[in-house]
Order: sequence, then structure tokens, then C-alpha cells
Amino acid sequence: MDVLIQLQIALEYNKYFDKIVTMFIQIGAVLPQIRDYEQLFPNRKRLLYTISDAYLDIILFCRKAKLVFKKNEKRHS
Repeated sequence: MDVLIQLQIALEYNKYFDKIVTMFIQIGAVLPQIRDYEQLFPNRKRLLYTISDAYLDIILFCRKAKLVFKKNEKRHS
């Protein structure tokens, strides 16, 4: 593979990785607040459903990020 192509791939991969890290930082900042709401309002079903949706979104984000890395790994190995 041409060195320039490898460099371009590495730069794109790095940009994507930076975006994922930023997203994980944002998720990490919000998780303690979500946990607080769960403990403060344990009987508010609507709130708990919304919190469950947020957790599901986080799980799906992690899954998609993992799949992208696996796909790139297979494509470039």
C-alpha cells in the first residue's frame, strides 16, 4: 500500500478516534447526574424509562464504535 494512502487512512482514523474519545468524555460527565436522578426519584416511572433510554443509547453508541473499529481492522490488515 502506498505510504500516502496509509497516512491518509491513519489521519482519518485519528479524527474518528478523537470524536469517539470526546463523546466518551461527555458520557462520563453525564453518568453521575443520571445516577443521582435514579436515586432521588426511584418511583418516577417516566423518568426511569427516560434514563433507561439514555443507557440504551450509550450501549448502542459503544456497539457502533466497536463495529467501526473492527471493520477498519479487517479492511486494513
